[in-house]
Amino acid sequence: MQGIRSTEVKILLESLNILRQAGMLNLPEDQFETVIKTENELKEIYANYKISLQQVSENIRQFENHKLSIRRLMRINRHHLKDLKNKQSPAASAQ
Repeated sequence: MQGIRSTEVKILLESLNILRQAGMLNLPEDQFETVIKTENELKEIYANYKISLQQVSENIRQFENHKLSIRRLMRINRHHLKDLKNKQSPAASAQ
């Protein structure tokens, strides 16, 4: 079922149910129950997938924030190192 979207599965299952209710589909009850069970499993898979995507999105957001924080710290450190060098240079030349 790789590549089938959630909406396509929903349409297929609704069509199957309509055909069954109209009497145009003679599907044994145990097979129909299997279809219903599979539908519920697919809904659970898609729900878990959605939660996983939200977690990935949150992780990416946190990573971007940390990356900006690290860059900010590196910039501050670079400026402090320059300031220290400038303060030490006149003292070294005065001796």
